[in-house]
Amino acid sequence: KIALVDSDGTEYSYNELLKKTEFINSKIEGGSLILILASNTVESIIGYVAFIRSKNTSILLDKSFKTSYVEKITKVYKPNYIFCPKNYFNNIKENYVILSFQDYVLVRTNYNKHKKINKKNLLLLSTSGTTQNPKFVRLSNLNLYYNTNNIIKYLKINFKHTTITTMPMAYSYGLSIINTHLLSGSKIVVNNKTIFEREFWTKLHKYKITSFGGVPEFYEQLKKLKFEKFHLPDLKYVTQAGGKIEKGLLKYFRNICKEKKIKFI
Repeated sequence: KIALVDSDGTEYSYNELLKKTEFINSKIEGGSLILILASNTVESIIGYVAFIRSKNTSILLDKSFKTSYVEKITKVYKPNYIFCPKNYFNNIKENYVILSFQDYVLVRTNYNKHKKINKKNLLLLSTSGTTQNPKFVRLSNLNLYYNTNNIIKYLKINFKHTTITTMPMAYSYGLSIINTHLLSGSKIVVNNKTIFEREFWTKLHKYKITSFGGVPEFYEQLKKLKFEKFHLPDLKYVTQAGGKIEKGLLKYFRNICKEKKIKFI
C-alpha cells in the first residue's frame, strides 16, 4: 500500500515508511528534544513520523522561517537533535551529522539532555512565525490522536482516499491533513507547486486526488482560475479552515461544488 508519492513520482509504501522511521529512531536517544525544520518533502514527513513514534518531544517549525528566528528557538529550547534540510545552517560541522537522509540531515547538538522534560509534551507547534516570538502550543500523544481520529470520522477518510499537500507541513491545518491520511492508510501526494502551476493540476488528474484543503486565500485564487470550468471527476470533497471565508466566495463554491457533486466542508 502506497503511503507517499514524492514530487518526482517516487512512491513509498507504508512498509518502507515504517522501516525508514525505525532506522532514524535507532540513531537517537530516548528522552530527547528534537527540532524539526519541516517542508513538503517525503524526508520531512518520514522524519516527523519517526520522531512522533519515538515518543520523544519534537518542536515543529517551517523551513521558511528566518534562520535568526530558528537560532533564537535553538538557544531558548536547547534541542538535542535538529532535523533539517542539508544546507539550512552554514555552520554545521560534519562530525555533528549523525544521519544523512536524501536532502535532510539529522544533527546532534552540544546541548545536554533536559533533566526535567515533561513527557506529556509530544509535539510543540508554533503559534506564529511572523511575530518572531518563540511561542508554542503543547500537544500530548492523546491530543494528537483524538484530534486526528475525530477528523477521520467526521470526513470519513479511508484507505481508498488520496490527498495532495497544499499548505506548509508545520502549519496545524497542513499537518492535520498529513496525520489523518497516514492514520487512515490513505495516499499523500507530496506537492510544492501552487495552483497557478500546470504541474499541480497534472498531479490532481494523474493520481486521482479525492480531496484537498485550503485557507480563504487559496479559494480566492481558485475562483480567479475559474474553478467552475475544471473537470475533476475524482474529487470527492474539499475543506476550508484558517479564517472566515467571505460570503460571496462561500456562495460561489457552494453552488459550483453542488453542481460538480463535490462536498465543500
